[in-house]
Amino acid sequence: MGGRLWRGTRSGAASVVLTRRPFAPGSTGGYKTTSRIAYHLAREERRAAGADETILVTSQGQVLEGAVSNVFAVVDGEVATPSLSTGILPGITREWVLLQLVDLGARIRTSALWRSELSLATEILLTNAVQGIVTVGTVDGRPVPERALANTLRERYALGVAASRSAGAAHSPR
Repeated sequence: MGGRLWRGTRSGAASVVLTRRPFAPGSTGGYKTTSRIAYHLAREERRAAGADETILVTSQGQVLEGAVSNVFAVVDGEVATPSLSTGILPGITREWVLLQLVDLGARIRTSALWRSELSLATEILLTNAVQGIVTVGTVDGRPVPERALANTLRERYALGVAASRSAGAAHSPR
């Protein structure tokens, strides 16, 4: 699986670019379908920029999701992530992070997240079932200074995965 991890997942600080094409998820945005050309184009933007991920933004400047990830940003002490009502994919790891944030007593906002807010964010993280929880180190070349929340969540995630594997091994046939 290590070969499928982004360079930024392995190093602890992903590089991200914001899409240059305005994005609209449409009626199938919240579903994994074979009709995902906009997401493939966003991945090409990432590849051309030498980045790990592309964040999709509407023509109005609303942040939606990554080409293959969900987005969280810490703005003014509040953890913001786009609402599912925007048509984003409801990621499994995204849902797990939201539960952990509640457990940590974090202030959470699931509503519009704006491009301008990303430039104010002290911390940005991405979630994906393969990548796990990834700290964003730069957005369009701008450094994102903090990593504490993502580090805490990554530690909890690793403990959960280890516990799950142990439980599975205890119940597997011999």
